[in-house]
Amino acid sequence: MKDKIQELLGLGLPNHVVASAVGVSESYISQLVSDEAFAQTVQELRLKNLTEAAGRDKKWNSLEDALLGKLDNLMDISFTRPMEVIKALAVVNSAKRRAAPQELNATANAVVIPLILPLVLAPKLSLNEQGQVIEVEGRVIATMPANVVNRRLDELKKKNEKEIESTNQKLFEADKEAARFRLTTLKQMTALPVHELI
Repeated sequence: MKDKIQELLGLGLPNHVVASAVGVSESYISQLVSDEAFAQTVQELRLKNLTEAAGRDKKWNSLEDALLGKLDNLMDISFTRPMEVIKALAVVNSAKRRAAPQELNATANAVVIPLILPLVLAPKLSLNEQGQVIEVEGRVIATMPANVVNRRLDELKKKNEKEIESTNQKLFEADKEAARFRLTTLKQMTALPVHELI
């Protein structure tokens, strides 16, 4: 799955699109991208794909230049079949350039907004090299997909139910034992003569 995520990110798709396509959470993608080796591979794939796209764009541009030259020559000589050249030029001109600046903006990473926290909170937080909070008051923070969170919550719920059931059973046994003791004491008291009870 990581290879597929790398491949899709390498194509320049945004994290949320890749997360949706692969069926994981966006935070999982962010976790992967925060790994230096993973991010390096994604960057290499992006560079490779961008280089290929730029080469393809260069071919379109040279074809467009050739058609413009042909149109220019037709205008100089005679206007015999300019519509064919103009139609071809319109098709080439409207071809999508893959390495165009607006495409590069779409592949850029999400904007990181730094937060300035009050000094009171600073000692309670631990940050990694990227400035991400990884620990709060000694408790480690881990991002995980929603399905993992739901599974963990179900596990905790079952564990708590078992503990409650076990505690209830122990309390029931303790109550039973206390009731037996009282009953035994009452039987012993009823067996004694009245003057000994007073």
